[in-house]
Amino acid sequence: MDLKTENTPSQPLVSIVTATYNCSHLLRFSIQSVVNSTFRDWELLVVGDHCTDDTEEVVNSFGDSRIKYHNLPTNSGQQSAPNNYGVSKATGRYLCFLNQDDMFFPDHLEQMVRTIALNKANIILARYAVVLPFSDNSDPVIVNGGSPLNETRYHPAKWYIASSWFMYRQDALDVGEWKDQNELAIPPSQEWLFRAYRVGKIISCTEEPSLIALYSGARKGSYSNESTFEHAYIYDLMKHDSFRCTLVNSIRKNESDLNKSPRKAIRNLYDRVAETLLAPIGIHPFLPEMLIRYGGRGGFVRKWRSKIKSL
Repeated sequence: MDLKTENTPSQPLVSIVTATYNCSHLLRFSIQSVVNSTFRDWELLVVGDHCTDDTEEVVNSFGDSRIKYHNLPTNSGQQSAPNNYGVSKATGRYLCFLNQDDMFFPDHLEQMVRTIALNKANIILARYAVVLPFSDNSDPVIVNGGSPLNETRYHPAKWYIASSWFMYRQDALDVGEWKDQNELAIPPSQEWLFRAYRVGKIISCTEEPSLIALYSGARKGSYSNESTFEHAYIYDLMKHDSFRCTLVNSIRKNESDLNKSPRKAIRNLYDRVAETLLAPIGIHPFLPEMLIRYGGRGGFVRKWRSKIKSL
């Protein structure tokens, strides 16, 4: 059966939600990565958290009717509010998120639509690669995101960025809204995914990386100086077919190096124990560490916001 026939002509098959705040210089790369998609039946809902820069002009500059911009009347200081608003406006059968500083490979959406049907899952977690901040005299360092390459299911003790999620929109509505950061001691994104897992949603992982994460909050000058060098460099690499192979090889090398590390072995043991003991009783495995490192509710997000302001 052609999945397209299940939607009316005015409805896209995939809705993409991007929360953003005064980061138009990086947002343009994220949007362009969606425009480059081999899968064409989508809508992109860019939701500003009361943006005051030129975000609206940047969004409109693409001249694509599939891209819609909404700017919230007040600033919430977090992703939850704009993401919830975007989900409320989404019309596609499928739903996914794209952080303002991440980029899809051209075949990402095509892969996700195919994989979620084949796996009979409610939520698919795409493999992704994290590009660390560049050093002065070296090539970019790429590490794996989410679970290791040989794992195919969701692990509560692993971190999965929202850009990697792909789901049926109805399943997102079943799980409910993203919670306010001030209600939680763990990040809202990870709490939402854990909640989906706890209510019985089937969550699977893909085998091949299909998106790139460049954490702007970890990059000096990414906000204050509106630096785009690293995003532009990786964006150009993504145009080449050979880059995917380079990516996988880099991830495998990083995994191999980490597996030789005693510190990593201890970390893996902690994750297994926390997942085995805490997850079944409804406690996120991140909670003990988050309480120790960041304090109580909202601590993690406040820490990152203060770090971003200092960059």
